[in-house]
Amino acid sequence: MLGFAQFASDHTPDAMLAWKKSLALRPDATISEYLARAERESNAESEFSQRESNHFNFHFEGKETSEAFRRDLVATLDSDYDDLVRDLGYSPHNNIAVTLYTRQAFFDVTRAPSWTGALNDGKLRIPISGVQSVTPELARILKHELTHSFVSQMSSNRCPTWLNEGIAQIEEGRSSASYGHRLAQLFAAGNEMPFNLLEGSFMSFSAPEAATAYAESLAAAEYIRDAYGMSEIARILELLSEGSSTEAALRATVHSDYRQLRDEMTRTLKEKYGD
Repeated sequence: MLGFAQFASDHTPDAMLAWKKSLALRPDATISEYLARAERESNAESEFSQRESNHFNFHFEGKETSEAFRRDLVATLDSDYDDLVRDLGYSPHNNIAVTLYTRQAFFDVTRAPSWTGALNDGKLRIPISGVQSVTPELARILKHELTHSFVSQMSSNRCPTWLNEGIAQIEEGRSSASYGHRLAQLFAAGNEMPFNLLEGSFMSFSAPEAATAYAESLAAAEYIRDAYGMSEIARILELLSEGSSTEAALRATVHSDYRQLRDEMTRTLKEKYGD
């Protein structure tokens, strides 16, 4: 547990030492995997330049980014941080680690199937090669990824993927309106992807399945926000951090299990987007 806390707060060398001591006391495959990952990350970032702000520890790969770009990145994330504190009523306890990979091609990580299977440990890892300024697309992704860091800390890494991705899409400014008619049809016919299937990784989904999973996740988070407010979303995350199951947290806040949530969404989608 000490190693996990140190790794999440960007004290990777201390985390590796704690995990080595843990393994010396008792071998454990999961701890070995985390240690190997931390060692790879530490080796990869050994030559990175660093910068700190009030809320972030930045790691920049190489020297390819201009000073103006770096200042804009810091300012953008600081502004996003303030937005999320206001929306979610929560301030992370430690600075958030942000690693910017300047030699990896920029792409939309929120849509990459390989990325969706990665453990979100509260750190931001963004490839930015080929980007010279904070474009609207990069700004959207930074907000999305930072939201995951907040959700990770608020839920103690216990948030189901559908809610995690739904909140992140809300915060980046997406709307389910463009998917509304299709979602209304899916839910009316009972052909939607069930929420218990969306609790885990989306990595194994085909491209069409992943698109549906993201759309359903956004629509569900929007429904909870619109019907009950962002404060109840924050309360769900708090209950999850205390060890509650997802459905128990939903019943305690929005008074719905998965079946009832599905029925309420079916009705709402029909009213808003149905024929």
